[in-house]
Amino acid sequence: MFNLDEIEKDWLDNSFCLTDEEIRKIYIAEGVTTKAYAETEAKFNSSLPSYNMTAEEILLLNIFGTEEEKRKEQEIINEINKAREEMLKHKPKRPYLSHESQMKVVEGSMDIVFKTVRKWNAQYKKFPVEDLYYAALEGLFAAAKYCLHFATKNSFRSYAQSYIYRQFIKCMAGKEHLSYLNAYCIV
Repeated sequence: MFNLDEIEKDWLDNSFCLTDEEIRKIYIAEGVTTKAYAETEAKFNSSLPSYNMTAEEILLLNIFGTEEEKRKEQEIINEINKAREEMLKHKPKRPYLSHESQMKVVEGSMDIVFKTVRKWNAQYKKFPVEDLYYAALEGLFAAAKYCLHFATKNSFRSYAQSYIYRQFIKCMAGKEHLSYLNAYCIV
């Protein structure tokens, strides 16, 4: 039989709780922040080949240039576009926390799960606590995996709660055979 109180007691006895600041430090240590990702993308975008003509020069070329000059310039533009397309295939990927760090963040944030499951269970008695618990866990795992943390703001817990709420709504929609949008409106 599922007992949320026993699970929470076991977590309190055998685990730890991380603060938002500690979680932010984990993300910063692995470079999984919006600032680090923006810097990586900016560096990549600046390395892309660019056109050496201004819009005014291109316009003047098209109005007053000869056909041969236009053709040569178009060939240069085509070469630059091909080079850019090849480089864009190797665009830097969005960073994610390592699996070990994700598990550490999830384990240190389980108090969010217990708190939100109790809140939703009090509001919606129709849904079993076990279903709410597993939906909340899925939301917390997704939040830990997909979070691209701010480098200066402690916000993981609110981010995780939004993922958990989405999972609850998804669970509710599935159980009641509703669309996600209708379940969202009901909640």
